[in-house]
Amino acid sequence: MAKRKFLFLYLTTGAGHISTARVLKEQILKQNPDAEVVMANGFDKTNLLGKVGFELLYFWATNFFHGLFPLIYDVSQHRPFVTFVCKLMRFHTVHYLKKVIKREQPTDIVSFHYALSTYAKSAVIRLHKKVNVTVMVTDPFTVPNVWFWDRSLDYFVYSEEAKRTGIAQKVPAEQITVVPFVMRSFFWSAAATDFPARLTS
Repeated sequence: MAKRKFLFLYLTTGAGHISTARVLKEQILKQNPDAEVVMANGFDKTNLLGKVGFELLYFWATNFFHGLFPLIYDVSQHRPFVTFVCKLMRFHTVHYLKKVIKREQPTDIVSFHYALSTYAKSAVIRLHKKVNVTVMVTDPFTVPNVWFWDRSLDYFVYSEEAKRTGIAQKVPAEQITVVPFVMRSFFWSAAATDFPARLTS
């Protein structure tokens, strides 16, 4: 069997995204020592719109201006707005991700942030590579619609409620898999350790 190399894409918009990536990396390497997992921020330093619009704005909204977060959440529920933002950032982000993919040569890409998923897919298509692209939805129950903006991707979610949100956004049910919570090793159960096996099979 060919060696699996995972590229985990994250953003620093709160600890949930990157911590999930780190724990899943630990679980994969524990179960499959021959695999390789590389983590990369999906926005380079020159992606000012991404850095300010997502990482910095999110940081301020969650830590200082709490009334701003519900506004961001409500706006992101509307598909036309998300489409507009995606088009603004597409060229720069896809160009950067193409460079990352060419450098790392992954067999699999897992996106841990909704702002990166469709760009990762576009980068793979433009490189004419056969790379699996999967989205790990890190919000467990009340999942913003924006997670499921790209209806062609495969998704891992934590609950049936999250899966119903994806189906309501017209993602085919067979593309959404409910998995156990990704937890650190001292919280693992038989169910929890089943998830990396699904991802690497």
